Amino acid sequence: MHNVRIGALLAVFFWPSLVFSAEQPHVAEIAKNKAKTLEQGIVTDAENPSSPSTITKTEARAVDPDGKKSLNDPITCLSRTIYWEARGQKTAEMEAIAS
Repeated sequence: MHNVRIGALLAVFFWPSLVFSAEQPHVAEIAKNKAKTLEQGIVTDAENPSSPSTITKTEARAVDPDGKKSLNDPITCLSRTIYWEARGQKTAEMEAIAS
């Protein structure tokens, strides 16, 4: 009786890992396919780069005119992060941070 309980407990603990391990190759294959698709998109973009456009002062102020907008807004958070990261750098370094 004691061996049956131990066997049942082992089955309960190890059975899910056996089921999930069977799914791993499938999940890994999906991840590899997604990575290949993303890499192909990056290569295509690198071959045909779009011309950079400068943000005007009006556009910058439109994002956060007073600099008091909540950082929960993704665009505000990103723009402030880029600003503080690039602040005081040379132009080439600012462009690298922003792109």
